Amino acid sequence: MASIITGLFRSESQSKKISEDLENAGFNTSEYIIYRHEEPISKEEKTWLWQFFFKDDTRLEY
Repeated sequence: MASIITGLFRSESQSKKISEDLENAGFNTSEYIIYRHEEPISKEEKTWLWQFFFKDDTRLEY
């Protein structure tokens, strides 16, 4: 069964750390994808993404 794990990271270094942790836990790079965005993403866009995936009304603070 496939799993989807999502995250919003404050920096590229934080997302790289997640990649390292996944690989240290035994995941192959072919088993996960990390998308990076070069431009800043607004709080509203992040909130929309969170609400879309998790179907709740959480409002992100950053």
